[in-house]
Amino acid sequence: MTKTAWISTGIFIVLLAVVLVFSLKPSSNARPELNIPGWGSGTADISNPEQDGPIDKLVITIGGHTITATRDTKNKKIWHLNKPATARADNYKLRAVINLFKDTIESDFSSKLSKKDIQAFGFAPDNVIHVILYRNGNKFADLDIGATQKKKQGDSTSADTWVRLAGNSRAFRILGKDLRRPFGNDPGRFRDRKVFAFDAGDISGVEITNPGAKDKRDLHIVLKSELKQQDKKAKSVKKPKRTWHISVPAGYRPGDISSYITRIADIYAQEFIENPPKDVNFDKSKAFKLKLSLEKGASKTLFVSGQYLQIDGSKELIKISDYASKGLRKGLSALRDRHVWSVLRETIKRVEIVTDKDKFVMEREGNKWKAITPKNFRIDENQRDRFLKDIEDLTVSDFKAPIHQAFPPSLRCILFMNDGHKLELTVGPKMKDGRHLARVTGVKDTLVISDYAISKLKNATKTLQKKTSQKKKK
Repeated sequence: MTKTAWISTGIFIVLLAVVLVFSLKPSSNARPELNIPGWGSGTADISNPEQDGPIDKLVITIGGHTITATRDTKNKKIWHLNKPATARADNYKLRAVINLFKDTIESDFSSKLSKKDIQAFGFAPDNVIHVILYRNGNKFADLDIGATQKKKQGDSTSADTWVRLAGNSRAFRILGKDLRRPFGNDPGRFRDRKVFAFDAGDISGVEITNPGAKDKRDLHIVLKSELKQQDKKAKSVKKPKRTWHISVPAGYRPGDISSYITRIADIYAQEFIENPPKDVNFDKSKAFKLKLSLEKGASKTLFVSGQYLQIDGSKELIKISDYASKGLRKGLSALRDRHVWSVLRETIKRVEIVTDKDKFVMEREGNKWKAITPKNFRIDENQRDRFLKDIEDLTVSDFKAPIHQAFPPSLRCILFMNDGHKLELTVGPKMKDGRHLARVTGVKDTLVISDYAISKLKNATKTLQKKTSQKKKK
């Protein structure tokens, strides 16, 4: 072959390569073969598209299992799932899917699929993700999502995705967009793990029934509430707060019941079990029962046994954490006020502390305090404020049934109040477990108080005495 022939052949090969490259990768001026306009085109930025955006229905199929999520027509914050009928969707996870279609989706390359290509491109039935979006009630997009190809190893945010339109035999490559990631591998992940749609402020009453209670007072407890008056000057409108009290049994000061109500409203499921296994024996007649009174006369009843919960009217079991279960199964001891006395330090006029060794008495005179006994005792003002706070915050570690027989007092603390009434705490000797039995005015039960708490009262004279500074001799 002549030199001229070799040159001509080389030029032909180079031109052929260029033609092949441009046939596989279209130029920047070429129109994309797949173009799905974004729902966010021409609209203001929407931070919560599942609530404020135009997409109002999703149908998602993963591994042959399909769920349908539909936005509530009245309350747009809530999305309903079709399986089970009472389930709600997780708004955060739906938001991630909806945002995939916020901006226009365009392909940069396409390939016609043969039967052999179905598996390689990720469109096999066990792998493909099929999603249908509805916009204002009308079908907006109907897409099969196939395989992804990561651009960099270990980089889960940057990938190309193969997709196809429903019923189309051509696969389109979407450059730089991982469309599979928000879906996961199980449609069940789109269910909201928060068991109840309502919040703590929506609960107005709780009736507790505990068939297995050891303390008779825990068999039946009723908690009721009243709405607190709202500040009319407040700019933001918040859900009204409630004041809670123990209605049954009567005569007990309420503790931090609001926290208990929040625990109930904020139960999260670890697992939803449609068909419970045989080894899970859930007996509602023996379970801890909670009947919740809600707004507008509605109610919700739930049963708790071990780590399982069941809502009345549903066959489904809900598995919750052991911590959450214990947080629901509370008795009177946990719901009542654990303060020894319900007083504020500003309402105390006189304090007397009597032990088997000494006696200490101090009395308020205007805004100051004076020691009555022992004489010539000077009170450290800083320590005095802490001491009064210790009296106000004195708490019980446990309650026991009333003990009628007398026990030798190791300490007596008597408070004389501004309104004239008197409260007396009588403390017995330290027990083997390091705690003390005690009685207090107005409380039937015997109290159990830690030695650490009692020591703050017992050491009053040491704590409160003002230290005199001694000047060093020159």
